[in-house]
Amino acid sequence: MRPVHGKVALVAAALLVLGAPCGTFRADGLRVGSYNTQGLGTPGDASWNALVDVLRRVDADAAAIQEVLGATDRDHVDELAAEAGYSYWAISEISGTLSGNERTAVLSRWPIVDSVSYSAAELSGDPDANDITRDIFVVWIEIEAGRAAWAVITVHLKAGTSDTSKFRRQVEIRRVVQAIELVRAATPGSPVVLTGDFNEDPRNGPFGAPVFDAPPPGLPVTYRLGADITFPVIYDPFRTLENAGMTRLEAFHEDDPQDPVTHPATYRILDILWLEQHAGGTGTEVYDSCDDDGIDDPPPGNNLPKAGTPLPCGVTDTASDHLDVFGDFVRLPVDQDGDGIDDAVDCGVLDPLAGTPREVESLFAEPVGATDETRFSWQAAPTADRYDVLRGRLGQAGDGVCRTDTDPDPTDTEYFEPEVPPAGSGWHYLVRAVDDGCGGPGPWGSSVSPSACP
Repeated sequence: MRPVHGKVALVAAALLVLGAPCGTFRADGLRVGSYNTQGLGTPGDASWNALVDVLRRVDADAAAIQEVLGATDRDHVDELAAEAGYSYWAISEISGTLSGNERTAVLSRWPIVDSVSYSAAELSGDPDANDITRDIFVVWIEIEAGRAAWAVITVHLKAGTSDTSKFRRQVEIRRVVQAIELVRAATPGSPVVLTGDFNEDPRNGPFGAPVFDAPPPGLPVTYRLGADITFPVIYDPFRTLENAGMTRLEAFHEDDPQDPVTHPATYRILDILWLEQHAGGTGTEVYDSCDDDGIDDPPPGNNLPKAGTPLPCGVTDTASDHLDVFGDFVRLPVDQDGDGIDDAVDCGVLDPLAGTPREVESLFAEPVGATDETRFSWQAAPTADRYDVLRGRLGQAGDGVCRTDTDPDPTDTEYFEPEVPPAGSGWHYLVRAVDDGCGGPGPWGSSVSPSACP
């Protein structure tokens, strides 16, 4: 699963968990939160305790955190995970000189099976590139074995309203798109959730300006633009992500569809959730404890279920200067190669000839003229290279004899049985499709588990 570029970040289990993860179970779905925490605080102090309370109340399956400040915060991520009820956690790295020692992290109730911390140089291919403020961080979270893991990408883009800041932010957005492309290439069946502090308010659009034909003045002395960045660079961050196949989700405060603010001090929307084609949203919310009364006030909607009891007004102010934005997401069926196999379980997502075949359908039997032969035929299964035939005695489903070795052409969709059952008895037949590549054999039948064949 691991991408060919990028560094593996620290991934750990925060505590031993037996059985299913805690929190609300969402079948094959994921609640993801994005939270600029303004640092973690010191374990046990007011800010720390408020942060833990918010994380527990929001009850996200995966909590993406921005502003893990320095080595002290880094060393407390495991404690935060444990106190907030998360079994797994991962932390990004610091690659360049522009981060101010800030990292991002993801806490998860489900196993984090892989992670990568992308630097500008790794995304650019130019070893001298140093043009993103913080590493772009990706974790893969496995909810169900055998299905593509969810990919959660976390970013914290350059802040500021100057033209120089906008130039840097647009370059970072290009890097985010490169990271998305690497994720898709590494695990093309994974639902992708993009989270983070984008430091731009979508209400400031329309964008499309300024247009840069060269790097602007005022860049840091250690800033190095990757050789792959071409001009003009047009400041249009949200359209750039939309053109890459990402959909921005709107989120509002509980029971208040007129209030989308995630940074109250500036009344701006800075923290945003994005999805691509493999995932759909069933609800989003910006969490402010002052709105939290535990009731879905009329009109219904704009209120997601949470864990525990409502928090007092002011807890979110103590926890951070940003608010936690979170959403409930489900996996959407997508079949990019048109082979009839959902990307989530397709081992060859972009190869229409690869993948575990579906159950063989429409098995027919007919006599062959005046001979003792019986012709069996069936509907072709996409991705099948050949077929296995199993014969068993009626009433004894587990008593199977593989007939594949008597089939002169196992690649076609017919089999001729030369024998007849003994008088007073009968045979039943099962057929399964086999992909000789990554897919292997398909099922014999939804309720049948016979012996192996051949």
